Amino acid sequence: MSLKNLAIRGATWTFVGFGAAQVLRFGSNLVLTRLLVPEMFGLMALVNSIMLGLRMFSDVGIGPSIIQDEQGDDPVFLNTAWTMQVIRGLGIWGTACLLAWPVAQFYGEPILTTILPVSALTVLIEALASTSLFTGERHLDMSRLTIIEVTRQVVSIVAMIGLAMVNPSVWSLVIGGICGSLTKTIISHIWGAEFQNRFMWDEKAVQSLVRFGRWIFISTIMAFLLKYGDRLIMGKFLSTSDLGIYSIASMLAGVIEQVLNRVTNKVLFPIYSKLNHLAPEKLRPRVKKVRLAMMGILLPPLWIMAVFGTDLIALMFDPRYLGAGWILQVLAAGIIILVISDIGPFYMAYGNSFLMMKLQAVQSFFLVASMIIGGMFWGANGVIIGISVRHLLFYPVQTSVYRRYSLWLPALDALGFFGSVAIIGLGWWLRARFLV
Repeated sequence: MSLKNLAIRGATWTFVGFGAAQVLRFGSNLVLTRLLVPEMFGLMALVNSIMLGLRMFSDVGIGPSIIQDEQGDDPVFLNTAWTMQVIRGLGIWGTACLLAWPVAQFYGEPILTTILPVSALTVLIEALASTSLFTGERHLDMSRLTIIEVTRQVVSIVAMIGLAMVNPSVWSLVIGGICGSLTKTIISHIWGAEFQNRFMWDEKAVQSLVRFGRWIFISTIMAFLLKYGDRLIMGKFLSTSDLGIYSIASMLAGVIEQVLNRVTNKVLFPIYSKLNHLAPEKLRPRVKKVRLAMMGILLPPLWIMAVFGTDLIALMFDPRYLGAGWILQVLAAGIIILVISDIGPFYMAYGNSFLMMKLQAVQSFFLVASMIIGGMFWGANGVIIGISVRHLLFYPVQTSVYRRYSLWLPALDALGFFGSVAIIGLGWWLRARFLV
């Protein structure tokens, strides 16, 4: 199959799988928000943020290394990577157990003492998953990976809803997550694995993995602040109920950001890796086509959220969650800048993980600074506005990198930005005239 057809097939399965996953996630949230109170979602937002932090603080880029490295199909290399993955999983689970009591004291939620160690079992279970998941990404075998991921989510959702109907507590969310992780790990060894992973330690493979992953280790720490730093910071100043409301808005707006991240990491990164024999400027025509397609697909739902956010929340959720409406509008407006400008980690295909680390550090700085400044002037509302503003602050830095590699497309950026402003402005005018 040609590279173009692989890309189209991979992108198609990515969209189908992600769409199915979001429909399942959205449907389950509609059911669970009626079975569980907002405080439970707030608790899980804290737990998930901490667990993601532990994952990212220990990430040495095993997956990207397998995708990018020329040894990515070698059993010795893969078994060594799997061994490192299992060791990392054990370390994360042990750290979560040690942090449980201090975290519970810091947030004033004693139940976190037990929830955190049990939730951390998902990391340990998924660390045992087969490396066939990574080689599947390497070869753009997105159909198998998509089916595995959707199956994991279905099992998790069924378990959550079933347990919540019997005993409506936060434990239904915790145990449901564990059931999903077990499902994914088991299937990864049964379906598509060319061999069964076993413990192995090859020094040459370790050196290769560490050399590529050392900057990823630092950059993922920064990426943690970008993904979940907002919830950890606001969790100290907001009630668990208000944090749960913010999490609902963030979940809805984040769907588009997740689609973008999934396509860039699961499809574009492997494609860039297969084209790393070309000079970066040779990628320009391909980048233009990809960006046009992504903008055409992802901008319209963001426009709808930015204009009708309050109406969507009122339609989908009960009155306890109405406060999420304006938050959804603000977050969607910020993600528009991200969709307009992002072209994926092309530099990773050339082995430049150091540049990734620098970009993540700058983004993290802008996020924290904008949240702090926004909070100083406008309180909790200012913190939320700052989360969206950081995308605009990062844009000049991002374009400077693209210009260096001859990949900046200013006319396309202008079309996306000013077109979005015009459409959202028109939408607000029509809404005020006919709906309000």
